[in-house]
Amino acid sequence: MQSMSMVHDMILLQEDVFMITRDIIDRYHADNVFYLEFRVKPCLSKELSPETFLRKMIQAITLAKATYRNMVIKILVIAELDNSIERVKETIELVMVLGKKFIKSFLFF
Repeated sequence: MQSMSMVHDMILLQEDVFMITRDIIDRYHADNVFYLEFRVKPCLSKELSPETFLRKMIQAITLAKATYRNMVIKILVIAELDNSIERVKETIELVMVLGKKFIKSFLFF
């Protein structure tokens, strides 16, 4: 869990999200990984909204899938129940909106 907080601290700009996502995919592909799941809690910063965060991840994944056609890449978005009900609703609504445009299926746990 500490490594995730370090990654979140590194992500400040849209370009960071895109580059880090793409770098992770490239490294896993280099290790012959063909199934990759990102479990993410959208970052919040002054420069980065949760929607922009997820859109940049989706953009990086879309480009990677064009390059690595045999690789399955998924995003599992975390809505922390410790947050306020409004915040949880916002996260779910965001997933629904982006899912209609980009994602093939939804799984809610």
